[in-house]
Amino acid sequence: MMNDDLINDIDTQANSQVFIGNQDVQQLSHQGQLRQRLFGKSQRKVVSEEEQKDVELKLSILESEIKKDIELYQKRGKVKGKGAVVFRLLTTALAAIVTVLLGVNLTVFNDMEYIRTPLGQPLSWYANTIAIIISAFLTVLGALRNFLDSNELWVLYTDTVNQLQQLLEDIQYLKIGFNYCTLDDINLLNLEYTRIKEEAENNRLRLRMDDYGKN
Repeated sequence: MMNDDLINDIDTQANSQVFIGNQDVQQLSHQGQLRQRLFGKSQRKVVSEEEQKDVELKLSILESEIKKDIELYQKRGKVKGKGAVVFRLLTTALAAIVTVLLGVNLTVFNDMEYIRTPLGQPLSWYANTIAIIISAFLTVLGALRNFLDSNELWVLYTDTVNQLQQLLEDIQYLKIGFNYCTLDDINLLNLEYTRIKEEAENNRLRLRMDDYGKN
């Protein structure tokens, strides 16, 4: 009877450990789960020469595509990053100029209505006109900013580059034990590569739709 109870306790503990292990895997990121499957194998065996050739070819193609996409998303990220800085500095500077013009008009030019310019207009008229023009330009910049500047897109491209670089590092690590690398491993890497690109494109389209919705 005691032996049966002991066996049941052992089974319960084993099942609990398996459940906890499954929970830990589910809590990992997509790339964490990929590494778990690639590098967490308990048993490994050398693959055949024919499979090694197939693996080498597919791995080189995958590496090349990932490097191209890293360069592409890095360029896109730089463009969005520069756009964010330029638009923010420009809008902040113009808004400050409008504030100064209105302040000067109220505190200085209103007391100088008797002074006329060569065109016959008081100084306050010029201050108000310039302020209105800059305000209208700020409205145009606000609309352009939705198309040319997006912090969300900059974050998206930066995150995509990081994921692709991590995937490339996983490939380099996998190549250390190249003789044990199987076609299944390459397929897992390719699936993760496809997921990263699809996720980036879907998020880009969603952000663009949000920008159009704001207009």
